[in-house]
Amino acid sequence: MTITLRELGPADGPAIARLCAEAPDTGRVSFAPVYKGDAYATLRALKPGMVGVVAEAAGYDGLVGMGLLEFGRCMVAGRLQPYALLNSLMVHPDFRRRGIASRIARWR
Repeated sequence: MTITLRELGPADGPAIARLCAEAPDTGRVSFAPVYKGDAYATLRALKPGMVGVVAEAAGYDGLVGMGLLEFGRCMVAGRLQPYALLNSLMVHPDFRRRGIASRIARWR
C-alpha cells in the first residue's frame, strides 16, 4: 500500500474531523476532539503558528494519519525562548503498525 505525506491544508477540515472521530486516543483516559465548525479553521484559530502533515493511502477516501507542529515563545529561566511543540499525532486504527506514525514524526 502506498502512503503519501503532504502538508495539511484548508480543504482538509472535514477529513481531519473524520480522522479524529475514527482514531480516538486509546490510552488509560480516552478522548477525541469534536469540532463544531471546520476542523482546519478551528485549529488555525487556536494555533496560528501551526503547521501539519497528513498521510493518505492509495485507494482510501480520507486521511490515514496526521501530526501537528506548533511554534511559539515561552519563558525559560527568565528569558523568552522559541519553542516547537509536536502534538496531535494520530493514525487511523486500520492503518496502524505500518510505520506511518514514524514517517509523520520524521516529516515534522
